[in-house]
This record gives sequence, structure tokens and C-alpha cells, in this order.
Amino acid sequence: MRDWESNKFDFELRIKGDTLIQTGEENLPELGVKHTIVETYLKVK
Repeated sequence: MRDWESNKFDFELRIKGDTLIQTGEENLPELGVKHTIVETYLKVK
């Protein structure tokens, strides 16, 4: 979606043991978008 491009969103990173958790909000009122994003990554051993 082209209107989504070139926007900046802030994310918080946390590390718990072998897990990285990235949390943030995509907020574009002009597009009617307000998403909370949570991404979890587990280190492969």
C-alpha cells in the first residue's frame, strides 16, 4: 500500500533470555489505521 510507505513508527525492543520482543503502534489517522504490532523472535540454538 503506497500511502503506508515513507512513514516512521516507533518500536520498543525488549530481550528476555533468548527472546527478542518488538512492540509498537502504526498510527495513520488519515488512512483510518491504528494497529498495535507485537513481533516475537526466538534465538535458534
